[in-house]
Amino acid sequence: MSKREREEYRRVMHVFQNRVELKQEFIRLRDDRNSLLDKVKKAERETRLANEEKKDLEKLLSSPETGYNIIVYYQLRRLWDECHSQIEGFSQVLKKQQTDRERKREIMEFNRDREKRLSQANKMVVQAKAESDELQAIINQKEQEVAARAGVLHFFNRRKMRKGMDEEKQQLAQIRAKIEELFSRRVKIESEQWPEFKGVSLKGKRAINIALVAMAQHLFLHFSDNNLGEMARQAMRQRPSEVHYGLREDCEYLMQKVAAALERLQEQSDFAEKLKARADWLRTQAEFKNENDPVPLAASLSKISTTVGKDAIETGLLLDVNVLADDYWGLLSLMVE
Repeated sequence: MSKREREEYRRVMHVFQNRVELKQEFIRLRDDRNSLLDKVKKAERETRLANEEKKDLEKLLSSPETGYNIIVYYQLRRLWDECHSQIEGFSQVLKKQQTDRERKREIMEFNRDREKRLSQANKMVVQAKAESDELQAIINQKEQEVAARAGVLHFFNRRKMRKGMDEEKQQLAQIRAKIEELFSRRVKIESEQWPEFKGVSLKGKRAINIALVAMAQHLFLHFSDNNLGEMARQAMRQRPSEVHYGLREDCEYLMQKVAAALERLQEQSDFAEKLKARADWLRTQAEFKNENDPVPLAASLSKISTTVGKDAIETGLLLDVNVLADDYWGLLSLMVE
């Protein structure tokens, strides 16, 4: 192929390559455009639905017959949000406590191991230095003996002694090199940094998740009067136009009950003790899908004991309520994976 043909070939290949790159860029831009159009359509759809809900809400609130029902509806949703926030805050506290606890234990174990290795290195240094000092003393003694044996008559004896001393000096050099290596090893051990924390252990995650289930169950029982917990769960699934809690008197009664229940929740004094007792009981019931799964199987925690303690299962009622399967208070989103 001539030089001109090669240049023409390169030019054609360059043009072809540019076409390929332009086509790829066109495809990318087209995909980006389609993605943006989808987002715009989604935003328009959400805006339209929001406007429709706003109009429906205005209509419902303007009617004395339905206005009080809407107030109850939003109070129940607020109750749900408050419970979710309580569990979320509890989760953050538990995760921090567990992280601090495991990190502290990890550092203590690291320090113990490092001290053990430092102690071993120090013993080896002491032993090597003793060997070095002993061998140096032997060499010094022999050098004095060689110096004392002057003259021609002791020539062969001196040569024999020096040969043995050369071997001992070589051995001494090896021991001193070993001492230097041991010193370097000790410095390296002393300068070791704490290991990076890899996260909460499986055991810790399971303990946190069971405690969160205990919290969710406790909240369900707290709001079980007048079935407020279940009503709040339904309110999270329904639209304002779908609810009906009764006449004005009925709604005012429910509004008072919701407010009173929320107030009592803030005033609880034995909250922590009850949660611990409930979590201890749940731990005896919890099962897991496999040995690496931190989230308990919902089927294993399908009941709520109305009392907690050593004899809870014998003395308390067991309610067929599964806070995990029914995702009470948005519990599933708070499980530690």
